[in-house]
Amino acid sequence: MIKILSDKKIFIIILLAAILRLPFLDSFPPHLRNDEAALGYNAYSILETARDEHGNFLPLIFKAFGDWKMGLYIYLIVPFVAMLGLNEVAVRLPYALAGIVSVLFLYGVVLELFNKRTALAAAFLISISPLFVPMSRGAWDVTVGLTLAGIYFFLLALKDKNLFFLLSSFCFGISLLSSQAAKLSTPVILVLLIIIFFKDFKKVSIRIILLGFLIIFLFAFPVILSFSRITTLSIFSYPSSNEGPIVYYTKAILSRVFNVYSFRTLFLKGDLNPQHGAPDIGPFLLMDTIFLLFGFIKVIQMGFTKQVLFILSLLFLLTLPSALTIEKVNLQRILTLFIPFLLIEALGMVLFWEKIKQKKWFLGIIITLYISNYIYFLDQYIIHGPKKNDAWQYGYKQIIEKISPIQNQYQKIIVQQGLEHPYIFFLFYQKYDPAKYQAQVSQVFIPNKDGKDMGLVSGIDNIKFEYIDWSKKVEQGVLYIMPVYKLEQQTKFYSDYKIVDEVKDLNGLPLFIIVEII
Repeated sequence: MIKILSDKKIFIIILLAAILRLPFLDSFPPHLRNDEAALGYNAYSILETARDEHGNFLPLIFKAFGDWKMGLYIYLIVPFVAMLGLNEVAVRLPYALAGIVSVLFLYGVVLELFNKRTALAAAFLISISPLFVPMSRGAWDVTVGLTLAGIYFFLLALKDKNLFFLLSSFCFGISLLSSQAAKLSTPVILVLLIIIFFKDFKKVSIRIILLGFLIIFLFAFPVILSFSRITTLSIFSYPSSNEGPIVYYTKAILSRVFNVYSFRTLFLKGDLNPQHGAPDIGPFLLMDTIFLLFGFIKVIQMGFTKQVLFILSLLFLLTLPSALTIEKVNLQRILTLFIPFLLIEALGMVLFWEKIKQKKWFLGIIITLYISNYIYFLDQYIIHGPKKNDAWQYGYKQIIEKISPIQNQYQKIIVQQGLEHPYIFFLFYQKYDPAKYQAQVSQVFIPNKDGKDMGLVSGIDNIKFEYIDWSKKVEQGVLYIMPVYKLEQQTKFYSDYKIVDEVKDLNGLPLFIIVEII
């Protein structure tokens, strides 16, 4: 790996990846998601008390909202919180760094499978990717980096370097604690590697293999006990139609697979979550269609080599984490799917270069068009994306900044309850004493009765989280905090209030209103 870093070209690509991922993590994306706040606060809680927000001692899987978050990322955040304090940078920096490391490991994987030119192309593509850049700037998960590291060390182990299989096993094993999707994607990748490269794999020492599988099992054991979250998200948890379960679920799975591979998903819109990329941009630029087309041509030319079989198998099977769950497409769950996509595109970029390198005028046109396409992505991502308030749950930090100085002046402050889990922003931004919260969590946490969604929190001290309905109850001397539209709904029931303050969105429009009943 040190030898790889000595290459000037890959060093420049790594520098490019860092420039796109590291600056302004505290303000871009413009607001922490509730999941990010939960990861950060639980890391803070572990640092201060060795327990999570629910009082569980050093768990591997965190209850959080009742959605059972995998623990690896939380533990990765702990030293950053210790050094930087509980803030946005401490939460996001580990994954930004993981995104940079992913570039390096992808280069290593492609170098082992193909050649240096293809490896450089793959590293360049992931470094500027319209999918991986946004996903590296928020606290999502570190599955891709660990998966690439696992593949890289596995391939090294096949070259009479048996001990690298232990590193590979460790990376694959710990990846199981990195995300819910890894429970499906990691076993698929490992099994494919063993089957496709079995001729070389059987040369690895049997003792090393057994020890490697033991390492994986040690990580897998607690994960096996946590499959309830997958069950909750699975399409099989919901009743089938009158067509019968076999027909219904077959159609459901196939429709999800086709949705993932659709032109609209890959190049125009992505998924339904605006946090996963730029508006009106898919995981690939429109100009990437050229290199992907040439990539598939190259794959056909290569025939059924082990490399091609590995890529195509991944390309199909890694849709499972999305195909078997409720949402039709969720790019976060299928991030690893874009590893084979990037390999194919890198092969296509090299083939395209070989075909047109003598036609400099044409090459200039393609480069100009590609840069223009990328500038459009940056414009959408940097300028327009942050102004989508619904995507970023913008406003809770600003609410807390406004009411914290006056919080003790009110016996009760009511904040509109919702699936944004507003309580976690108060815990995070007020750096609420974890031990104090753990002492009351059993009284304030409200589990979901149906068992298929996350729970809610009723209050923290004098901050209460309720569904505001003035047609049923209005409390005098209470401070109410609610979205603007909610106040407009309530004024027909009660209009004797005073506006204390408001929070505006990034478009300059009122987003939340703080009112006092008089």
